[in-house]
Amino acid sequence: MVHKHADPEFSAGTKKLGILVVLPTRELAVQCYSIACELAKSHDLGVNYLIGGEDYSKQNHSLATKRHDIIICTPGRLLYALEKNFLLRISLPFTKTLILDEFDFMLRPEFKSDILQIVGMLPKNRQNILVSATTSPQILKESSEIFGPGNNYLTVSSYEDEKPKTNISVKHSYIPISWSLHFPALFVIINRFLQNSSRVTANVQHGSKILIFLPTVAAAEVYGSFLSGLFSDYSTSDKTKNPEHGITDNKSDILNDSGLVSHSGSDGLDIGIPVCILHGKLNQQARDEVSSKFRDFDSSNNKSIIMVTTDVSARGMDYPDVNLVIQIGIPNDASQYLHRIGRTARAGKSGECITLTSSFESRFLAEASAYIGESNKIRLNSSYNSEFGITLSRALKHGYRNAELEVFNSRKNSASQSADISQNDLSKSKIIQDIDANPIKLNSLADNGKPTWSELAQYMTDFAYKFENAKTKVKISDIKSMYTSLLTHYSPLSNKYSYDPSKAQSDLESMMKRIGIYNVPENNTRFKN
Repeated sequence: MVHKHADPEFSAGTKKLGILVVLPTRELAVQCYSIACELAKSHDLGVNYLIGGEDYSKQNHSLATKRHDIIICTPGRLLYALEKNFLLRISLPFTKTLILDEFDFMLRPEFKSDILQIVGMLPKNRQNILVSATTSPQILKESSEIFGPGNNYLTVSSYEDEKPKTNISVKHSYIPISWSLHFPALFVIINRFLQNSSRVTANVQHGSKILIFLPTVAAAEVYGSFLSGLFSDYSTSDKTKNPEHGITDNKSDILNDSGLVSHSGSDGLDIGIPVCILHGKLNQQARDEVSSKFRDFDSSNNKSIIMVTTDVSARGMDYPDVNLVIQIGIPNDASQYLHRIGRTARAGKSGECITLTSSFESRFLAEASAYIGESNKIRLNSSYNSEFGITLSRALKHGYRNAELEVFNSRKNSASQSADISQNDLSKSKIIQDIDANPIKLNSLADNGKPTWSELAQYMTDFAYKFENAKTKVKISDIKSMYTSLLTHYSPLSNKYSYDPSKAQSDLESMMKRIGIYNVPENNTRFKN
């Protein structure tokens, strides 16, 4: 064995690197590595991967013992490996082909210096393949600056006019809704989608895979935590007990004064859907586990799953059978909309994308529609039109009132409670203190697939219990971090999308108040008109 590995014929260092594939995210690199291994099986090719967040010693051992025919990598880990592994330094100058996946993204400032450093180590006489679903004249100009003006580029496009277009199998729509109503709106939208979207193949009824995008890590964490509470299965609870209140960092920090903590739910509404969260701040093992769980989820027997994520999942990731993408919070540019919706309607299947937008985000919708093409214009959702937010707000108050009445009656009839419970208990919740006394038009949403008033009222009664229960499991500090991160996200976009930054801040503050936080963090972000 010693003689075998000492023989130059078997030395990995004598093997010249064939294809170098550089990708922006670890998830995308792992996915690409898996595919490359399958393709290389019958060709006796060596496939290595260099991905950050994993044990480098194993990757180093692979470089020392396997051929360097194909190397899949992220930029930072490749540069790290080049410092540590002399065999890689020997083989890299013989690279025949460089593939930059999501190259428009790779030319952003956070990656560009690494890419320039890598390209500088490669032989000039090589093939360059730049891959992305989106590009622009500016990106192509930057590419020429990096790879040299003397290179002749052949543009291979899947678009007839070289303009990006979305999959025609995707149904696009937006729902005008303020941030303060996101959670009740999601509760209704997702529940109704699940009831109407189950499909049968080979006599097997399948549920849904739903992907929800948010603009920041902190927002993904908080939304994921609340949605987990909203869609978890509850055992029958004792609604007569006094709860430990609050979204708390400690038990003295009381926010939840509604008396609503847990509820068995209305018939058909307790679905028990797993909710997973994926973003770049998770360690590599957690990211791999979450990504695999969502990708490999068995939706037979009408089972469904939700993943809440940032744009770490937007590019290139192949999650089979995603049939609904929900976008919350506008991305940095219109091209990112195209990447996000690319997670659904894959492999010839159909899908739907719903974007929740506040009034100040309307300019983004126009730009995204123009970007993806008139035939795929993002239209107002026919089931949740401009009246939906108003009616949902009233239904929410009605739901809390119903829930409070149930709690009152349960306590009143319970031997474990004192006999002096008064009707004043019903007015404890800040959420219903401003209940609208105006009569509600009961059938205002009763046509064209829109939810009826009775349906919304039922959902919101169930929502009241579940949301108050979820609030006991999320920390105030996390919610405040979300608020700050969203202010930071929206600040540089106000000029680009022509909105009054004070409206964005006001909308986010209304969400905080809906949750129960009335003293929001001081805004240190410089919002400018």
